[in-house]
Formats: sequence, C-alpha cells, structure tokens
Amino acid sequence: DTPLQALVTMNDPQYVEAARQLGARMLQYPGNTERRLTFGFRLVTARLPSSFEKSVLTATLKKFLGQYEQNPEAAKKLVSVGESPVNEELNPPELAAYTMVGSLLLNLDETLNKN
Repeated sequence: DTPLQALVTMNDPQYVEAARQLGARMLQYPGNTERRLTFGFRLVTARLPSSFEKSVLTATLKKFLGQYEQNPEAAKKLVSVGESPVNEELNPPELAAYTMVGSLLLNLDETLNKN
C-alpha cells in the first residue's frame, strides 16, 4: 500500500460510491447491527470477523452515526457521491455511517491485497 493508493481508495468518487452501495447492502440486511456488520465483513473478506474486529466495526459505526446525526447535511453530501441513485427509503445519517464502515472494509489490507 502506498499513500497515493490510500488517497484514491478513500476519496475517489467511484470508491466512495462503492462504499455507499456496500453500506446500503449492510443496512438492508435483516437483523441487528452485529449481523449487518458481520455480513459486510464477510462479503469483502470471505471470512467471519473475530470478536476484536466486530468490536472495532461496532465502535466505528457508533462514532460515525453520532457524527452524522449531529450533521445531517454532511451525511446527505456523502451519500450523494457517485452516479447511482440513492435509496430514498434509507435514513441519510445511518446510510452515511454504514458508508464509512463500508469504506473501512474496502480499504482493509486483506481486501486490497492477495497473498
């Protein structure tokens, strides 16, 4: 991984849009938050998360959810990135928080690199 690669995968509109779509899939997955996060993790890594990884994902989601609930305009701006339509049925702050978790998952070394 290089700094330039990280800048692209965290900021390029296509990657942000991919993270939003992953976030939407997690958010629409039936069940509670833990099941949704496990589903997203498994989609990108093809394995179940450890208990530590689950705790990191849960804390990250909680942090971003708090931020976007405090600033719904920032949430709307984030989820509007890209060309694919935004699911209007989803709550923008919640979708934005899941988008950020999706970005985290898509930027894992395990996701980006093949050993």
